[in-house]
Amino acid sequence: MNVPVRADCTIAVSLEEPSILQDGFDCRYGESHPGTPRLSFHSPLVPPGSSFASLQTALGIRPATAWILDEIRALIDAAYALPYPAPPQALKLLRAMALEVHHRISHLPPSGPVRARMPPEPLSLLPSYPDFSASSRSSPPPSPFATPPCAELDPFYTAARLAATLYAKAIATRRPLGEVCSEADALSVLTASWRIPLARWRGMLGIFMWIMLSILPTVHRKTGKGNISAKLHTRFAKSILQCGWMQMSLENWTTCNESMQRALWFQRWLRQGARDDGWSQLIRGDEHKI
Repeated sequence: MNVPVRADCTIAVSLEEPSILQDGFDCRYGESHPGTPRLSFHSPLVPPGSSFASLQTALGIRPATAWILDEIRALIDAAYALPYPAPPQALKLLRAMALEVHHRISHLPPSGPVRARMPPEPLSLLPSYPDFSASSRSSPPPSPFATPPCAELDPFYTAARLAATLYAKAIATRRPLGEVCSEADALSVLTASWRIPLARWRGMLGIFMWIMLSILPTVHRKTGKGNISAKLHTRFAKSILQCGWMQMSLENWTTCNESMQRALWFQRWLRQGARDDGWSQLIRGDEHKI
């Protein structure tokens, strides 16, 4: 039963349209003994659990990367917790939070800091940046794909940072990911992702899917246009979600379903931004901030 549900969800998130099966039909499926989800399924999109800062050794990620993932998950959870209709003050606070998170992440070194001391828990609207080396802040950041010293290059950090800025921008402007993610953004995320060995991605499947979700609507819409290739870019991004949700469903359907529901909810919430008078009034004349 879960095969058509997974396929329907993949199509829906690719087109940024409502799901047919999950929204229009009663096709609920449950497990009597869902079991414990794998650590590799951990993602900023699924309901909060252990912080990425506490899992950085197990996942093999840098403190800076863990901090980025925790910040974005806190931001997504804040949007998810909003009541409907949300009071203007709550919308204003969420937008301020998204703007601050976007500003701080987008100003991090593109290829990763040489050293970093991060807070153990996600803290939003901190008064200062994480304590990176002074040299990484004082000089202009290099190109994301320049060749820095081997000790500094971390394509996983680069991919996560790029995806995080797209999520933060989408929430701050409440526009669909397909609108805030440009062709250049999508290609940059893919370039960084392809530099990461497949064996490493297998241990971080949930994060990999979260990254691909940030660019899938753009590569799907721009297939055959510009530098986006259907065979190379679109199929790759879509297959990651298809294979990822299949793997999740085989091992823990509850986690898989939560991941799909969160992805569908997030895109639906962004689409509703254009029809939300409170949000429209909030950002009117304020677009220059991002």
